[in-house]
Amino acid sequence: MVHKSTRGSIKLTALVRKAENGELTIDEARFIASDFSNGNETYQRIFALGLSGFTEFIPLLEKYVFDTKHLTTAAEALIFLFIHYRRAEYKDVVLRFMAGVPWDDEDELKRAATYIAGQFLSKNKDKDLLRSLIRTYETSTEPGTKGAAAENLLRSAGIPWREIPPGMAAEEMPLDVVEKLKAELADNHS
Repeated sequence: MVHKSTRGSIKLTALVRKAENGELTIDEARFIASDFSNGNETYQRIFALGLSGFTEFIPLLEKYVFDTKHLTTAAEALIFLFIHYRRAEYKDVVLRFMAGVPWDDEDELKRAATYIAGQFLSKNKDKDLLRSLIRTYETSTEPGTKGAAAENLLRSAGIPWREIPPGMAAEEMPLDVVEKLKAELADNHS
């Protein structure tokens, strides 16, 4: 006999797959949103609801942005709110996470914020996000964070993801990129 929680996990996995394929119905999304009692599934539920595109779940995503115990879930909620749902009011949260927050001991949120900034800047201009991304690159002492900032600076400079080496080390960053981005900031009188 299959345990009830196992059946629930199997169904959730199938629904996440449907969300990834853009096939999740509103009723299926509501089913996902109906039970956050299993903390192990919170990330999957946030991921599926974020992909669903149904705006009625924005308040639920917002609840998890400052989840200090599940940083991956917080990062994912912020990605969906700022990038996918284009909620401009979350720009300040991206900037705050990129600057560093006390509960982010391993820079997980900081790295996520560099990704969000790079994703946004690849299609838009924003002097505050660019300035913060440059600052993160120049001041970070954690290699993974500095590398993430370097990757996302390249992305913000218009270089497509497929041309950026995965897991790029910060020292692989072409030196002229940061200078060009700084000049762009200065040209905009920012």
